[in-house]
Amino acid sequence: MLQQKTLNYQIPNSVLKFLIACIFIYSLLYYIYYGIFQPRSGRKPDFDPYWTAAYCLKNNINPYNVNDLLETSKKLGAQKNDREINKCVYPPLFMQILKPFLFFNIQTARAIWSCIVNSLFVICIIFLFYDLLLKNFYVSLLITSLFFLFRPLYITLALGQVNIFIFFLLLLAIWAYNKKKNWIFSAAIALASLIKIIPFIIYLFLILRKKYKLFFIALFMFLLVFLVSYLFNPQEYKIYFFEVLPQFSQGAGAENLYNISLDSFLKKHNISNIFQILFQIILILLLIAQNLKYNTDDFDEYIFGMTVGISLLIPKTLWEHHLLLIFIVFFILLKNILNNRLALKNNIILILFAISISILLLDIKYYDGRLNDFPLSLFRYIKLYAAICLNFLYILGLKKIT
Repeated sequence: MLQQKTLNYQIPNSVLKFLIACIFIYSLLYYIYYGIFQPRSGRKPDFDPYWTAAYCLKNNINPYNVNDLLETSKKLGAQKNDREINKCVYPPLFMQILKPFLFFNIQTARAIWSCIVNSLFVICIIFLFYDLLLKNFYVSLLITSLFFLFRPLYITLALGQVNIFIFFLLLLAIWAYNKKKNWIFSAAIALASLIKIIPFIIYLFLILRKKYKLFFIALFMFLLVFLVSYLFNPQEYKIYFFEVLPQFSQGAGAENLYNISLDSFLKKHNISNIFQILFQIILILLLIAQNLKYNTDDFDEYIFGMTVGISLLIPKTLWEHHLLLIFIVFFILLKNILNNRLALKNNIILILFAISISILLLDIKYYDGRLNDFPLSLFRYIKLYAAICLNFLYILGLKKIT
């Protein structure tokens, strides 16, 4: 009887390494073109109004009045559209940070902003790469390549958005937390929370991890930064907290094709908001449950990542560029797996994980107006499904192995 030979389809390591190197080179060239050269001089419809708002803040003009903001922007040559302008929805602290950009015209200010956020992005890449380098050089290359190809990154750069700065602050907070640099951690979280409100959920992380001393240090730093900022623009802060924030918290609505939040999905399909409330309660309960399950300090970073991921699903407005922060979830998940501390429960989880990441990576035209009516409207929220799936895989799809 002839013995059957077992065929081995395993890819040789040398071929695998070569493929990873090719992917890295391609992704690097992709980033250089689309991340640096293409957006370096183009109009940035989010940065431009904030640069104008910084001018208004400096010259005692209400930056939250859309008409004043539009007229000022036209006067400064920062607005091509003379009929409308993106609203200013950030706290005054962000405009205070942008005041040095007023020494330059809008074209130069855009270029400087691009240089700064790209430099911060490179720092983030170095951090991510170094944190995994000692484990596996080629895995580090592959993860870096995925980040270079991450679609929310290029939307952030094209719009002149602040997400890379927030991403940098959260990575700095992770580093400072692990190194027990409490004041650096507190300053990073305070700045992030006073630019984009949602990072304030990190204070919940400190309570869940019973880091009460650090919580009070972080809260003190938050109040200190807020009070210093408030002293310069008390009237604008009153307008922000009593007018802008309540209105902004209502969300961009379901009719805005770019809003892919859970709230938008429910309103679009006439589903009661009670489902959103229940969903968010479930997320918080899962966060608490996982906190109890991984109750050692070794898993603080894992819980931190989970907290960031959940924070993206709570607001009533979710633009695709906000999903840049979900890469923190992706990175921490892979780091724990590579460190042999956590493992995926089965291959189905791995497949779903790969699908979710692929959807978030790709340039999918979900905002096409033809998708506005049911049932095609369900496709509009494909990025939201991927974000939800990734979060639940992160929370429920892992098992502790150490």
